[in-house]
Amino acid sequence: MRCARLADGTGPLYPRDETPAMTEIINLRQARKRRERAEKERRAAENRRRFGRKKTEVRQEDSERDNAERDWRGHEIDPDD
Repeated sequence: MRCARLADGTGPLYPRDETPAMTEIINLRQARKRRERAEKERRAAENRRRFGRKKTEVRQEDSERDNAERDWRGHEIDPDD
């Protein structure tokens, strides 16, 4: 396949049987719906992770989060000092 330069001899090379691609036209309504579907799937995955567990697993995670927050608060510097 041969390539050609622009008429003035400069610029990018592209195959003769293919012209440089123009930007793709998109339907804004479809793009919005696609974005909303992706967000809904992300939320569903998060909910499956959070709520699709046994009660003991939920309590364990809550306990770990509380311990981490308590440790974090223990390292704060009091503004009174």
